[in-house]
Amino acid sequence: MEPGDPDTEARPHGLYPGNPLESGSRERRAGDPSLRGQVLDVIADVISGTTTSPEVRRRLLWQLMENPGNPERALLSHLQELEGP
Repeated sequence: MEPGDPDTEARPHGLYPGNPLESGSRERRAGDPSLRGQVLDVIADVISGTTTSPEVRRRLLWQLMENPGNPERALLSHLQELEGP
């Protein structure tokens, strides 16, 4: 599956078993001072943001699929990809 595939867009939060975005409500994560909690908040904001372009959303979802169970790595890879070489 590549970024832009219809399947990616159809499953924004059901990316893989154990998806950290589904592992608790946003309210329970809010205020989580851990790095993972902060990363999950950033990811949720980007994915659900009304001003986030579909392409940015697809690329972040792709990174989450490529890095199952490691949202920190997914976010880092996403940011590095946006920055370019």
